Amino acid sequence: MTGNAEEMPFDDDTFDLVVSTCLLAHVKEPEKVLSEIRRVVRGGGQIVIGLPTDPGILNRLVKVIITYPKMRRHGVSNPRLEYAREHINGVGNLIEMAKFLLMEDQLKFRYYPFFVRSWNANLAVVLICRVEKQKS
Repeated sequence: MTGNAEEMPFDDDTFDLVVSTCLLAHVKEPEKVLSEIRRVVRGGGQIVIGLPTDPGILNRLVKVIITYPKMRRHGVSNPRLEYAREHINGVGNLIEMAKFLLMEDQLKFRYYPFFVRSWNANLAVVLICRVEKQKS
């Protein structure tokens, strides 16, 4: 079966768990993707979404020191441009969208690796959501 994240080819309330890593940074309509993810998760199920902390300070530092040089060694002539093209949604905006779209659910955010509640001071944010839906 094939599909895309904006229009998943699954019935409502199909899954107990949906896991996504780094997807929302790349899609044109992250709110639509979040709504679709919630739609396909059963009441009482979980959503776990990993978000890179782009454009956070620590994230940018790691890119300058490690990621960009490695990309250049692998033939990418302009790593900054590639990131600009690929990472179209910043983590702060994604967090606010998730808070709005999942406001009826039990939503938590975990910050890694330093556990400080700041995406600027970490490399990843993990959204963990227990979906609250009325059983039909």
